Amino acid sequence: MLRAELYRYRLPLRSPLYLNGDWAKTREGLILRLSDEQGEGLGEAAPLPGFSPETIVQAAESLQALALANTRLLTWNVDAMDARADASVCASARWAFDCARQELLAAQPMYGKKLIETCHLLQPDEQIDAVIRNLKTKPVRVLKVKVGRASLDEDIDLLNRLFIALPESVFRLDANRAWTLSQATKFCQSVDWTRIEFLEEPCQTLADSLRLNCVTPVKLALDESLREPHNALADSEIAAFIVKPGIHPGGWRGFQQVLAEAKSRGAKVVISSSYQSSLGISQLAALATTYTPESMPGLDTLSVFSHDVIRPCVMMGEVPRPLVSLAELMPLWTIQSGKVLTAG
Repeated sequence: MLRAELYRYRLPLRSPLYLNGDWAKTREGLILRLSDEQGEGLGEAAPLPGFSPETIVQAAESLQALALANTRLLTWNVDAMDARADASVCASARWAFDCARQELLAAQPMYGKKLIETCHLLQPDEQIDAVIRNLKTKPVRVLKVKVGRASLDEDIDLLNRLFIALPESVFRLDANRAWTLSQATKFCQSVDWTRIEFLEEPCQTLADSLRLNCVTPVKLALDESLREPHNALADSEIAAFIVKPGIHPGGWRGFQQVLAEAKSRGAKVVISSSYQSSLGISQLAALATTYTPESMPGLDTLSVFSHDVIRPCVMMGEVPRPLVSLAELMPLWTIQSGKVLTAG
């Protein structure tokens, strides 16, 4: 008997989260549980405000459509859906369904038992002096720094301070498309590229980022551009593809396509979070261990959460948080044999 259940979480954050120009004090998401006579699987849909085109309500509707279609067909084979209906499923819902289905069919959770190392994320509200003191006592191999929120001179000064204070660390930079081509050019000509692994999405348009790649020593990484229609990459040299499976179109198939394209270009793939709960992060950690073991993932986003959800974190250096069980979440609906049995 095929059964699907959907739950919703809403967690207060330890500190406000800056998302594309706005500050969030809570994080919301959906937990999907699929089950049959063989076992169960879990998946998380957590649209990221400011980055995901869908709302959490739309994600729930997409998950309901997937669950109804599959339970009516008596199979968890998502490819059996009508092509037009499948194409309308939003990204976060597709990823949640694919993860739950993967766990169910494999008869084991996507969950790394071993603690893994992740790139350390410098939070925008952290005091830089305190960060430097802490990282001197607990060094990190790779540090990610958001740039483009302050002035160019302030960003350059910040990096120079970090370079001096942390001589053993390598840096990943992310501008989130903050700069014009002129601003990005000035920045790239003013920093030491021997210390920088790559710069994500420097310019306001993909075309300008690719131009920057031609006239400066920038090692370009793409993130948002990978989730949008584009045919302008041609033979451009891309250092890294930053893939956020939780919000990337196409679910499991879309993730595999990114891996294939990156391999064809000789670029590395960095698996990155979109501020999922510990459940979603644990699945991404397992994914990174399996598919991109040579590339340190960017999963250092759990520190803003007040609680873990269902499964504890698996990141090195993480402080354990209170664990919220499935039974403590808000039930939205239960679907069985193609029918909605209960609705919240």
